[in-house]
Amino acid sequence: MKKVIAALLTVLIITSAWVTVLTHLNAPTEDSEVKKYIDLAEQQCAAGAYGSAIRLYQRVLSKEDTVRLRLRLAEIWRLYGNGSGYSNELKELIRVYPEDERAHVLLAELYYSNADFRRCCDVITNARTDGVESKVLDEMYRKCAYRYEVLADQFEFAGVFVGERASVQKDGKVFIVNSTLKMINRDGFEFTDAFFGSSAAVKTEEECFFIDKNGEKYMVVDQSYTNLYSYSDGMAAFESSGKFGYIDIFGQKVLGDYAFASTFSHGFAAVCDEKGWYIIDIEGESMMNTRYKSVKLDEKNTIGSGAFCFVYKDGDWIILDTKSWKLGMAKFEDARAPTGDNIAAVRQDGVWGFVDKNGSLLIKPKYEDATSFSCGLAAVKQGGLWGYIDLEGHTVIDFVFEDANRFSDNGMAPVKINGKWKYIKLKYRENLK
Repeated sequence: MKKVIAALLTVLIITSAWVTVLTHLNAPTEDSEVKKYIDLAEQQCAAGAYGSAIRLYQRVLSKEDTVRLRLRLAEIWRLYGNGSGYSNELKELIRVYPEDERAHVLLAELYYSNADFRRCCDVITNARTDGVESKVLDEMYRKCAYRYEVLADQFEFAGVFVGERASVQKDGKVFIVNSTLKMINRDGFEFTDAFFGSSAAVKTEEECFFIDKNGEKYMVVDQSYTNLYSYSDGMAAFESSGKFGYIDIFGQKVLGDYAFASTFSHGFAAVCDEKGWYIIDIEGESMMNTRYKSVKLDEKNTIGSGAFCFVYKDGDWIILDTKSWKLGMAKFEDARAPTGDNIAAVRQDGVWGFVDKNGSLLIKPKYEDATSFSCGLAAVKQGGLWGYIDLEGHTVIDFVFEDANRFSDNGMAPVKINGKWKYIKLKYRENLK
């Protein structure tokens, strides 16, 4: 009897084991269940039941999460006509898989197609932060980050903005405009200097004086002055009886007499006497023993950014470091004073390129003319027309202008179109970084 019972138990155990195995083999695995939901979701999608397809794919993702599945879910949101669902799904994909290029590209393309250039550029910038290297994204950035509009007003000449003011010429007179191109002075001047801070120097047929940001006269100076420049670093250059000097904020002469005196910038100015040009500090002390034939000035009448400047010696323009006051080794046929980016345009063998403060070539000379870099852009001339390049030398604004100058912090730059000067303004951002 015991042997029978034992045999029965053995058979029962073996049978139970086989039932367990067969049950496991016949039960749907997670992969087969995922496949079942995907097949069903695709059937719903083909039938136009996108809401059901989305819910099924969401269930799939709870069991198996891949980039491919998330991209398909995002695509169904797009087919469904739900833009926010599409963009949110792409954002979630980027959050979970930040290193994947495709979601970044799709989201950037979505914003680009909607003319939302700011968000498009933000997506591309974040992709770079996530370590994504993509030629597609780089090209898209150049297409949307530097889209611009041409502002309506036109002038005989238009200057670069300094702060929120720029000088323009119309009907033979000079006016000052704000960033909306509204003239702040009703009567034109013969000359207006740049606004450094809250004031600018101007000149009429009768006198020189200073105006505030509203165009109102607030400080009259010595009537013998024939030229006057704006205050910078608490000093303003002037010309009287053929000699140049400086006045302080009270209008009192503190430095002079020079054959010429530039506007102060970053604590330094260029002056010249019968022996040549040199650099002084705000105390009037010379920063060097050597005199040079000339010092390169910018459109603001300054030596530039302050990190270095260019001096003319023995037929060449040479970099002068304003910290060590030592000359560089590189020599150039011509140069432009450096601006805030400290990347200057230089000419070699008749063509223009760009160097850093050490004189190292950053962009090989190949342009017919150029401005120094400012706000990450430089105006360059090629084929008789002007356009703009970025710091990597890529063309970001096509060569379509007859003349052009640099961009200012407000995203505006003066350009010449059909014989008239206008301003272009970047659509992407108002303040360049």
